Amino acid sequence: MGSTRNALWMVIAGSVSTLVGVFLPATSDFFDSDLTDAELIRLVDDDRSPYLIAFGLMGLGTVIVGIGLFLLGRAIAPMEREMASWRGTVASIAALGGLLAALAGLERLLVALFATPEFFVDGGAFGDVVYLIGMMLGLTLSMVLFGVLAWAAPPPKWTAVLLIVAALLGLPAFMPWFAGLFIFAVANLVVMARRDQPATQAPTQPAG
Repeated sequence: MGSTRNALWMVIAGSVSTLVGVFLPATSDFFDSDLTDAELIRLVDDDRSPYLIAFGLMGLGTVIVGIGLFLLGRAIAPMEREMASWRGTVASIAALGGLLAALAGLERLLVALFATPEFFVDGGAFGDVVYLIGMMLGLTLSMVLFGVLAWAAPPPKWTAVLLIVAALLGLPAFMPWFAGLFIFAVANLVVMARRDQPATQAPTQPAG
């Protein structure tokens, strides 16, 4: 159980880091649809630090979330396999999806730290492929599979539905991925903490 808790705490920490980066002003400025690529390059070139912080937090957060999902899948796979062999396989695939997401986050973090303003804005075909495989495929698949497994797990069933819905909503919007993961991980930790509490015993009445 300790490894499961640690993995969930990593998912929470990574989700918070990513969401902070999403809501920083530099992020909304960067994704302003009225700006041309030339204007974006000029913005990043004039003052790199706000964009480094915002995109660095998102990249680092995604790395942490991905590793957390990988460790979560590894931790629960033996338990799931005891219920049914296919469930163990699903947990292992979900773990690999998390690893792909971590690699995509690492690419974004390295771009935020070291890329030229031109590459920061454009990213090139390599960045598009990494995002497609790591996030739109890896992270989405991982969340959907964990949602399937969670349907029969101790947390309330709504958390399983939430995780699957957040996975699909994240495809066009990004933010729902990490909001859904945050809520899912918190709910799991709360349920695990309640389950570990010793049952309260009614006071015994004196004999006679």
